[in-house]
Amino acid sequence: MIAIVTFKKADNEFFAELKGRLERVFQSEDFSDSVLSLSLPLAAFNEERKQCNSPKILRGMLDNSALENYDKVLGIVDEDLYAANLNFVFGQAESIGGRVCLVSSRRLYQSFYNLPENAALFLMRLSKEAAHEIGHLLGMTHCHNKSCVMTYSESIREVDFKRGQFCSVCKEKIKERC
Repeated sequence: MIAIVTFKKADNEFFAELKGRLERVFQSEDFSDSVLSLSLPLAAFNEERKQCNSPKILRGMLDNSALENYDKVLGIVDEDLYAANLNFVFGQAESIGGRVCLVSSRRLYQSFYNLPENAALFLMRLSKEAAHEIGHLLGMTHCHNKSCVMTYSESIREVDFKRGQFCSVCKEKIKERC
């Protein structure tokens, strides 16, 4: 069972739509029906950078007893994230084949780029990045096909370019793992 965790008050209608999209991508109904809410670890926020350290949040998720009954956990935060040697990350998995992953919604909003909000585009971006990180939990590595959801994205343009699905090669690999 895959849990979806948020670090703010959950919008059940929004998360139901996200869950449905992920179930279609993975062709699986192995996602929890309820969204869990957690508190961000205070140590994750870096005052100087005005960002949260994603590995610290992932460690906090691994140590959280409320999540121990789930096989895999997807965390969604509104804070901007960074990791070692990177200015920012859209998301991060604890490890390939690991148990927890994290996606930041901050840079997925149009307003981050001083553009008018677009709820449909935001949900599409979030579902792509969530599928990408869950793919890592299922043992998938980055794909060289720029339209595959498993391609690495360094910019919002790259997120927008990739499809919300696996390429044919990755689709076969993911079938073996689901």
